[in-house]
Amino acid sequence: GVVAIAAGRHHFLALKFTGEVVQWGSSGSGVESPPKSGVVGISAAGGQNVALRADGSLVAWSYESSAPFVIPAEADTGVAAIVLGENHGIA
Repeated sequence: GVVAIAAGRHHFLALKFTGEVVQWGSSGSGVESPPKSGVVGISAAGGQNVALRADGSLVAWSYESSAPFVIPAEADTGVAAIVLGENHGIA
């Protein structure tokens, strides 16, 4: 039931057809949990993750204990696609 995958520095994400995101990896503390529903796109880089929800909003969380990725307010509505780099993101 996986429709997309993404890889960070030491972790992976899988997006299921149900809209749930699953994460796993060899290091990191799973500081925050991934979204459990409503997701249509994922991206990962470094220890950070971003999910695109069906309504065009974004949710970010950290796999490692680094500071979370901050989403600017103007990028949190009407988004159609996302991609993360090591220290940046594009929506």
